[in-house]
Amino acid sequence: MEIRKLERITVCDIDKFGLNGFRTHRVLQVERNKSDIYFDCSISEVELEKEYIKVWPLDDSTLNYYNEIISKGMSFGAYDSDELVGYILLSEMSWNKSLWIDYIMVADTYKGTGVGSKLINKALEIGNTKYRVLVLEVQNENYGAIKFYQKLGFNIDGVEFSRYSEKENEKDVAFIMKYKFE
Repeated sequence: MEIRKLERITVCDIDKFGLNGFRTHRVLQVERNKSDIYFDCSISEVELEKEYIKVWPLDDSTLNYYNEIISKGMSFGAYDSDELVGYILLSEMSWNKSLWIDYIMVADTYKGTGVGSKLINKALEIGNTKYRVLVLEVQNENYGAIKFYQKLGFNIDGVEFSRYSEKENEKDVAFIMKYKFE
């Protein structure tokens, strides 16, 4: 397995990965409590009665967005021989010295083999040189990803209630997770 700079990504690359999304039987449910002057929230693990499947559509504008990020030179692919089996798209926010994981994906047949950890470790290696935090956003329903990131040292640092919907009580909530460099 080799991690190297990603030059470009195509629909064919992504189509070979399998599900462009996630499956889960557990979610982190967020309850928001608010008044006129404050709010707080509680997070609890909830077992679902049936499997929840989330699929993200892949269209030309998404692919163009990915390749725009890749063109900045901070994105990497995991290759088994010459086959792309995972990738991580990174971007920097120089104004606050943060490095963001815009997207990470591992082919279904390579999940659980360490590919995702290798990609995150590459981001940590880069981030440790000149950034104060490595940041990502993940849906509260993407339980497996949240647990994966926590295992690698990320913590939930914020909650965004309207990232996916303008409805106040929508169940899709964004967690901002951070890995703070020493």
